[in-house]
Amino acid sequence: MKVTAVVDASKTGTPISPHIYGQFLENLGDIINGSLWAEMLDDRKFFYPVDSSETLTPVNTRKMNRRRPVGPDEAVVMVAADAYSGEHSPLIRLDGASPRGIRQAGLALRKGKGYTGRVVLAGDPLVRVRVSLIWRPGEGGSQTLEVGPVDGKFAKYPLAFTSGGDTDDGSLEITATGTGTFRVGAASLMPSDNIQGMRPDALQLLNWIRFRVRNGTPVPPAGPFPS
Repeated sequence: MKVTAVVDASKTGTPISPHIYGQFLENLGDIINGSLWAEMLDDRKFFYPVDSSETLTPVNTRKMNRRRPVGPDEAVVMVAADAYSGEHSPLIRLDGASPRGIRQAGLALRKGKGYTGRVVLAGDPLVRVRVSLIWRPGEGGSQTLEVGPVDGKFAKYPLAFTSGGDTDDGSLEITATGTGTFRVGAASLMPSDNIQGMRPDALQLLNWIRFRVRNGTPVPPAGPFPS
């Protein structure tokens, strides 16, 4: 089909403000992940399988905190049928005794700081799911939320934690007890002071280096560099 456009140069619209301009940001390295975006979890929709292997296929050059099984490797299987996102979602088989599920370590947590997020779950009726934020091993080193009840369809459940300690190797565990199986579709965790999903400290720096032009001359950032 041939498309024809006609431009009438005699008609003009409202002038465009010189303060409106475009920018481009490409997701290379850690420019977004771990820098501007406040998300703390890697591979939160499970592109990679959840297991104890040391290799990633396909290879990922980014440093990633892998999701690992809680319990034996064979208790977690990646299922393509009715996947929440992408090609597969993890399904965890319970044995009616010890908790089983998945965990991600390597989280930087600070005492007294709030963390919010959500988890997407589905499962059998007799499954009891808990999500724990862990800042140190042992008694008093974690906060646990009971979420659900879950059913056969994926649903979102909100999370809200306050860290009781400082660590650069905290973890988030999604586990369950009972009988049957449950699935995890996705998970997210951010500091509760995020601004629409962005890190406030990164936004402060972007605001400080804002590019402005006055009478054709660039105006440098105002004030001292934010501490």
